[in-house]
Amino acid sequence: MLGLLGMTAALLPAILQAHAASPDGSLVRNSLGMDFTQIEAGGFTMGRPDKNWDERPAHGVTVSSGFLFPALPVDNAQFETFEPAHKRYRGGADDDDPVQFVTYAEATAFCNWLSKKDGRSYRLPTEAEWEYVATTRPDAFADHGETENWCLDWYGPYPSDDQIDPIGYESGDTRVVRGGDCADGPALATYRLSELPDDRNAAVGFRVVIGPAPTGAPLIARQTPLWAQDVSPDPWNWTPTVPKDQSFFGEPIPFVRIPPHSNGPLFSKHNHDPALTYCDNGDLLAIWYTTKTEAGRELVVAGSRLRHGNAAWDPADLFWGVAGRNNHAPAIWNDGAGTIYHFNGLSAGEGWGDLIPLMRTSTDDGATWSPAQIIAPNYEHGNMPVPGVFRTKAGAICLP
Repeated sequence: MLGLLGMTAALLPAILQAHAASPDGSLVRNSLGMDFTQIEAGGFTMGRPDKNWDERPAHGVTVSSGFLFPALPVDNAQFETFEPAHKRYRGGADDDDPVQFVTYAEATAFCNWLSKKDGRSYRLPTEAEWEYVATTRPDAFADHGETENWCLDWYGPYPSDDQIDPIGYESGDTRVVRGGDCADGPALATYRLSELPDDRNAAVGFRVVIGPAPTGAPLIARQTPLWAQDVSPDPWNWTPTVPKDQSFFGEPIPFVRIPPHSNGPLFSKHNHDPALTYCDNGDLLAIWYTTKTEAGRELVVAGSRLRHGNAAWDPADLFWGVAGRNNHAPAIWNDGAGTIYHFNGLSAGEGWGDLIPLMRTSTDDGATWSPAQIIAPNYEHGNMPVPGVFRTKAGAICLP
């Protein structure tokens, strides 16, 4: 039943149009011409033990409520019914091409607008719902490789326990993205990506589902990386103890402490492009990128801390990374006034040709960091940060 009783006669035509269904009830077409397939409740195994590190561990997931899933992503004409100004991002794309250059907030706003328009509950799919459909009902996808799709969840590592209606983490730096060209073929159901919520690029669009809000509890606890554990809050006097007019030689102290045969999120194969700064508490902080190949989507940034008074650096740990993107070229800098800056390049996919530069800050000696801020919104060649940040006499920060 569609629950039409009590609605005014003026609303009936729009509601009926929004809920047009095929004779057998298996397909629903809404007011914008989107076709939806009914997905029944059920269970499946989420993740793959033989795939990327962040697709492990495989674990059981129950989707307790049925929902309607779209055959295709939202297209340009459908999205621009809600936001006509989006046409400036289109380029040569057609009306029925999947919409791109849409932020997470814009995708969510479209869902809210369409919910009011049609009188039904539209929202982004959870990551579990997306993979559930891809795993158990791949026929519900009219096309698998057209665009990546925003998901409801904050990105984070999979739990080991079974879950019911999971919705990801309570908070985070990036939102889950699924699908797209990198997930064509057999990898479709499991390949995980993420994206900064404020980013807009040619890789990411979105689908909407119709159904009740998932009831699962968000995940909270995440392991604190080694470089952020037990960081001393006490200031240190950095006055040199060696005269500046005398030479000083010391043995090298390796900071890339990654176990052999590591294959994600840190990699023992290729570690390159380090940046280093001092902390006000007497520590040193080093970051660099770690990967299998310099153009790979697996490339992330590792970090390590040399604590004041210690002779060895901590073992390396993950410092920064947007999943499934090439997080190329870090820089780090202490401004001498209580703030450490982290700059990084980010690709929309693989390779380092076109990047956007990001910035994060820390005011507690690198123990915690602000959310990433996009400091130049266009993906362009040459947006690769280089260590050597400085401040001018006028107060401007210069990033090579």
